[in-house]
Amino acid sequence: SYSFCTLLEEAEEMPENGKRKWAISGMAGGIGGAVEATVSYPAEFAKTQLQLQDAGTKGTMSGVLRETVRNEGVRGMYRGASVVVCCGVPKHGFRFGVHDATSHKVGSFIGGLLGGLAASLFVIIPQETVKTNLIKHPNRYKNGRSCFTDIYKNHGISGLYKGIVPTATKNMLNSAIRFPLQSFFVRAAPATSPGSWRESVVNGAAGVLAGFGSVAGTQPFDTIKTKMQGQATTPSLFTTIQATFRAGGLPAFYAGTVPRLLRVTPENVVLFSLFPILKRSIESTLEISQTVPDVQGEDRHLVRR
Repeated sequence: SYSFCTLLEEAEEMPENGKRKWAISGMAGGIGGAVEATVSYPAEFAKTQLQLQDAGTKGTMSGVLRETVRNEGVRGMYRGASVVVCCGVPKHGFRFGVHDATSHKVGSFIGGLLGGLAASLFVIIPQETVKTNLIKHPNRYKNGRSCFTDIYKNHGISGLYKGIVPTATKNMLNSAIRFPLQSFFVRAAPATSPGSWRESVVNGAAGVLAGFGSVAGTQPFDTIKTKMQGQATTPSLFTTIQATFRAGGLPAFYAGTVPRLLRVTPENVVLFSLFPILKRSIESTLEISQTVPDVQGEDRHLVRR
């Protein structure tokens, strides 16, 4: 069987050029991640606020943002953004790097699961806990660092890893759905020349469609993890699911779906349109080429994705 431990073992045994290729995918995904986090954060902020509201409270994305700007100015919409932007680099670095390193062996779905697992364990879960608390308690913490320190000091590592099951599940499924779907839509589109603006448009559009599919499949996990991470104590997964259902039924699990979709749209446009461009630029800068001999013994460059 192919596990995350196997992935780490293979990374150690990987030839130097292979490691650099993996690193390049991670770098390209990481840079794209920082850009998309900056562009789409207000929608993420509104989504989190809506999920933290009581199930009986009827709020809207526009209402949340209007009230925030009225009370705190435009900067209020970016409360907690520094954590998400800074963590966007390693988060998407893990997602794209691990997916690229494994998908040729285990398929895009499993590669996405492994990439989502790696990103969740090393970056996303503590990042989401800090972001959620910064949004929920605007006057308690000065910045992301003070929030992280306070949670760790009072609750230890377990405090930073609240909601580990729904968060990891959501992000594993996110990547496992998004990568294969994006590839499917790219293959279904008319062929484009590598490096052309049409390639970027097709990649971005396919990313948006794939993002819609991933949101539909993972929104309940996103809602549950936000509720767990926003509580002072460490609630159980079952207790949180039960309380959410009692308060608002099935619709309560889909709180914040609209702002999340509005966040995913620019996120995937930026990520999937920039990724191949950034990857080629980094490869070109580092002058990395990979060749294979054909049957006549001539060297031919492998086609880069």
